[in-house]
Parts: sequence; structure tokens; C-alpha cells
Amino acid sequence: MEKIGFGALNWLTLVIYLVTMLGVGIYFTKKSGKDTDAFLKQGGKFLHGQQG
Repeated sequence: MEKIGFGALNWLTLVIYLVTMLGVGIYFTKKSGKDTDAFLKQGGKFLHGQQG
């Protein structure tokens, strides 16, 4: 039976994906601010028609 490897292109794609997800996480962590209340209230920003 022939052993099948993961492949260089697959590894490259996986690394790019993981780095991108890490970057997105860092971006939104910094954007959310330090205040949990502001995070939960979206900083006072609501989409049109969703105010209650």
C-alpha cells in the first residue's frame, strides 16, 4: 500500500489559514476595547431596524 503525504501545498494553505485567523482574532480583540459593557452593547451602534 502506498503512503500518501499531506503535501507542501496543503501545509502552506493550512499555515496561511491559521495566520489569517490569528490576525482576525487580534484585530477584533483590539477593536472590542477593554470594556465588557461596550462590547455587549456594540459600542452603542445598532443596525437600522433592530433597535428595541
